[in-house]
Amino acid sequence: MSPASRGASHPLRRTVPAVPACVAGLRADAAGYLAAAGAPPELTEAVRLAVSEAVSNVILHAYPPDDDPGPVHLVVEVSRGTVHVTVADEGRGIAPRFDSPGAGLGLPIIANVATRLELGPAGEAGTELRMSFDGLAA
Repeated sequence: MSPASRGASHPLRRTVPAVPACVAGLRADAAGYLAAAGAPPELTEAVRLAVSEAVSNVILHAYPPDDDPGPVHLVVEVSRGTVHVTVADEGRGIAPRFDSPGAGLGLPIIANVATRLELGPAGEAGTELRMSFDGLAA
């Protein structure tokens, strides 16, 4: 079995409350999964950065600030030399916010490190961010 195929048959799936403390844990889980798959350091770092930005966006934008935090879902899987990452929420969906607490750099940062990026609705409520990263030996 090649290093790149280890862990590839079973995706990493995590669902946790969307609170600031979850960012480091989800980032570490993704990095550990990629280490088991034999990912090179630069690919792992790109995924770590993208997961941090995507999860931070969920924390800042998905749920009203006065409500209990809703969930953030992370899925990481490897297929044919590509790492696929999905970050989703069950929040209020995509809408312009003129009162946004963020700097507006999260999606551009992700777009810069990912090979492909798709943003869309996640079922009846919420947002799903799908990212792909090439560079894992098949």
